Amino acid sequence: MNARRVNAAAGVILAAQKQGKTLAASLAYALESACLLQSPETADEQKRLRVERNRYRAAWGKALTRALALRARVAELEARLGEYERPVDEDPIAYALTGQAGTTQALLDEDTADILTLAAAQYADATYDATFRTIRLELTATPEQWSAWQEALDVDLTRTTNRGSCVTSHATWRGIHVVICCWPARPVVGNQDGPGHHDYAVGRDLPEPGVTP
Repeated sequence: MNARRVNAAAGVILAAQKQGKTLAASLAYALESACLLQSPETADEQKRLRVERNRYRAAWGKALTRALALRARVAELEARLGEYERPVDEDPIAYALTGQAGTTQALLDEDTADILTLAAAQYADATYDATFRTIRLELTATPEQWSAWQEALDVDLTRTTNRGSCVTSHATWRGIHVVICCWPARPVVGNQDGPGHHDYAVGRDLPEPGVTP
């Protein structure tokens, strides 16, 4: 007889009886919960597994807490680094204090001027819109000249629309978006001896919409 196991079983039965459990099944359940109905080897293995499970569960909880803290720290450091690594051209004040601003503007002026040399036209004018970072190109051209411009700028024909007397289209020139307004050239009727004489009417010569010349 194993006196230790008998005393342990007696203690479990007594505790169950104090809780009002007098049925045989209730007492047997109490003994099973205390691992006293199993062989010593099985009971010891179950206890060992339970202890090991609890140990790993505690370690996992600590690791999870640590991982969450590390992730929060990484996010904080990335946010702080983002303030220092922000490109200078995204900060208007810093950008204005560098020489890059003047250099970039000079390049834009050059690009805007160079676009006028791509093809012939009766009239051509280009301006850079800093707000929209766009070159606005106004042309007055014959059909042949307009075809040359379309080829030179590789005009997006899917975004070309005829707005009454003006054809509006879009293109890209040296990485800059170009909005084109092309007025069709037409022969001038009337006095052709003035100081501003040209063979074709340009956009500024055309009547305003709804106004009868």
